[in-house]
Amino acid sequence: MHQLDQQMVVKVVEDLPRVAARSVGALASDGRSRAHFSNFGGWVDAYAPGEHLINAFPEGTLTYQEPPRAGTTATFSTMASWSGTSFSTPVVAGLIAARMSRTGENGRDAAAALVAQAQAAAVPGIGAVLLPDGPDGPCAPHPHPRHCCHEHVSSRC
Repeated sequence: MHQLDQQMVVKVVEDLPRVAARSVGALASDGRSRAHFSNFGGWVDAYAPGEHLINAFPEGTLTYQEPPRAGTTATFSTMASWSGTSFSTPVVAGLIAARMSRTGENGRDAAAALVAQAQAAAVPGIGAVLLPDGPDGPCAPHPHPRHCCHEHVSSRC
């Protein structure tokens, strides 16, 4: 691991106890509506992508253990599509970490700033929305040249 990366990991871990708890809901794959399975209400701080997200998965066959697919199998070729608020939450955590890296803010301040931005631009009928291609996503301008690889993260960069 690069020395600067090690320092950032240490900083993020040190800041974890100071990050205020955040509640995250899931957006549908269209990015303009709440996913049918998402939590909702005034206690949700922000919504992030959470439906049909492509993620790495080991190559092989999976036997489902939970209903409604219990006992059935699926074969994966290193990528899978998943849905759930459990996938929305790491999107928000990643945006907080990206903002910390870009601004030098601690975790609590970065989280508060992101939620405030999202609340200021709330989507009617949904609420505050955080997207990876937003101002704090991987395509956001940042001062560190080691991030030059961000150009390959999204075609929108």
